[in-house]
Amino acid sequence: MAHVDLELTGRRYTWYGGRSCSRIDRVLVDPEWLSKYEDMSLKRLNRYLRIPLGANPKRVSTWKPVIQKVDERLKG
Repeated sequence: MAHVDLELTGRRYTWYGGRSCSRIDRVLVDPEWLSKYEDMSLKRLNRYLRIPLGANPKRVSTWKPVIQKVDERLKG
């Protein structure tokens, strides 16, 4: 069964590097699942996790907002 690429909302691309841009965040879903959750869409992960566009993934400071967000969710 073929999967469907979930729609990206907010922007056309998820990665920007100088003059290049690309959509690197993708979520493939089963069409049957999508029919149950028709209003589902993919939001930019960096915005949800509060990671600035172009942040260096090798720096600890890049991941601090991610850890804080997960910690907030776990604490409820």
